[in-house]
Amino acid sequence: MAGALDTETRSRQAEIVLANNDAKLLPGSYVEISINVPTKTPALLAPANTLVIDQAGVHVVVVGEDKKVSFKPVKLGRDFGKEVEIVEGIAADDILVASPSDLLVEGESVGIVEATPKTAEKPNQAKKTG
Repeated sequence: MAGALDTETRSRQAEIVLANNDAKLLPGSYVEISINVPTKTPALLAPANTLVIDQAGVHVVVVGEDKKVSFKPVKLGRDFGKEVEIVEGIAADDILVASPSDLLVEGESVGIVEATPKTAEKPNQAKKTG
């Protein structure tokens, strides 16, 4: 394996030895492959702004059915920039708090507001008259 990641594709080259009895693979050829790696449980992706990192470790703030917050420790996997992989600690149906305040306290009651995706606005276009 190459030691460094390609900064644009976030990939790296690997050398794999394969049987080539029918001579379909030519020397010096490049191929693209996918390797499926089975896991015990699939990881969840969460926005990076849901993480709270302090002296107690890494955790997220979850809103329960009673609309009270709790701090759940999580184990992180890969970091994708705006999203992180959480391999342990939360369930797929947990409601996470985005950008939690330092003032939140375990068991505090909160209201739930669903995030709405931002849409790109088109610039005003001049109208022709006449």
